[in-house]
Amino acid sequence: MLAGANLGTAQSRQELPLDSGGILTAEMIANHSLPQLRMVVLSACQTGAGVAVGEGTVGFQRAFHLAGAENVVASLWRVDDHTAALVMRLFYSYVFQDKLPPVEALRRAQLVLMRSPEQVEALALLRGPDLTQAARRVPVDQPAGAQRTAERHWAAFVLSGPGR
Repeated sequence: MLAGANLGTAQSRQELPLDSGGILTAEMIANHSLPQLRMVVLSACQTGAGVAVGEGTVGFQRAFHLAGAENVVASLWRVDDHTAALVMRLFYSYVFQDKLPPVEALRRAQLVLMRSPEQVEALALLRGPDLTQAARRVPVDQPAGAQRTAERHWAAFVLSGPGR
């Protein structure tokens, strides 16, 4: 749902994009032409899960690809707010500050979460340049048996597309 979906007056609904009443569907997205769109990030819970129908899984991720988007980042299951916030902050930092391809940026963001279970909440609350510096202090390699964050926390986000 887009902002305004819960507005009660007909006049307020008419002001919303696509005259949709605030509801955006995968069909609406798929029917648009977005060939210049390099990356879409759907950071809400289960945005990559879709709905199974007779012709496969239909959802926002597939709809953006059908419209022409090159890469789509989405989550396959529910993720707590701190984890999602940290993945997105790190991901954007790696893409826009470090100029990494989206697939490598997502991988690195997930490695930070996987290797630093004790730091997730503190890192998630950081803002600005401190986040980039803090993420770089996370060890790249860990000794065997080191504590790691459970997969359900860091592996929910996936990238579909070429990843460049």
